[in-house]
Amino acid sequence: MPALAYEGAFPIPNNKGRDIGPNLRLTRDADGDVKLATNGTTDLQTQAGLSTAQFYGSVDEVVSCEPLVAGKVYRVVAAGAFSAYATLYPATNGRVDDTVSGVQWGIALEAAVAAGDEVLAQYLPKRVAS
Repeated sequence: MPALAYEGAFPIPNNKGRDIGPNLRLTRDADGDVKLATNGTTDLQTQAGLSTAQFYGSVDEVVSCEPLVAGKVYRVVAAGAFSAYATLYPATNGRVDDTVSGVQWGIALEAAVAAGDEVLAQYLPKRVAS
């Protein structure tokens, strides 16, 4: 069985001092610097993972990022209200929502009452047919 590249959180540089809150979807910009993942993501492989439970925002600070593993449960930030067991999709600012945008991210295990709620969700990405 091949070894995992990362077990647990790994660092991503925040050289541009972007504000990164906890439990948000992350990706890298063209310079390899951390940024929030956007909505309409069609290639979930471009996501680096989820920020860990800490706030980052200083220039040259290193953001701790947890890799996404299919089937694993994560705490995520809602972009709006949705019910438990809703299918979730990538939303703006590193959040998730039940509004179809790109490919499926996962399934909500708890309901979100409002934007900004942190809920448990299972990461179950849907592959795009080539």
